[in-house]
Amino acid sequence: MTIEIASQLIHCKTSKELWTAAKELSGSNTRSRIILLKSEFQRTRKGSMKMEDYLSRMKTIADNLTLAGSSLSILDISSQIFAGLDAEYNPIVVSLSEKEDLTWVELQATLLTFENRLEQLNSFSNLSLSQATANVAQKNDFKDASRGAWRGQRGFRGGRFRGRGGRSHSKPICQVCNKAGHIAINC
Repeated sequence: MTIEIASQLIHCKTSKELWTAAKELSGSNTRSRIILLKSEFQRTRKGSMKMEDYLSRMKTIADNLTLAGSSLSILDISSQIFAGLDAEYNPIVVSLSEKEDLTWVELQATLLTFENRLEQLNSFSNLSLSQATANVAQKNDFKDASRGAWRGQRGFRGGRFRGRGGRSHSKPICQVCNKAGHIAINC
């Protein structure tokens, strides 16, 4: 018995009183712990956590509830895990929700596999986006370079083309196809 508990039971004069008081003290601590754990279990969301960390956290809370005397079924655990997932997990949540004999191992393996697939797709999307950004930057560099050459060689100023005799024309000549009406970047 810890000093804290002994100090709360020091007033007991008989072993029966001691036993009854210890039982009540333990019960009230257990009830408040169950309420606290259930509240934490319901509030926990995956958010930015890795799936492995999220599942571990939820399993720890479920195990602590069991130790406190309030065990949860795999259905209760999986339902709360699903409730804490973002919308991007909806396809796998629907699939797993329909399984009647879902085990903890299967739940964990399926969610981890799904997260890995999402990360793979996101990294591919980010790679494609960075490549597209690089391509646009290259085109802009080419466009800027061609404008400089156009300005220097053809007399292009302020969106107007100056041809022979200094007259202004509104149509530039393309450097690629030598046709009037567009520039090389649009050819």
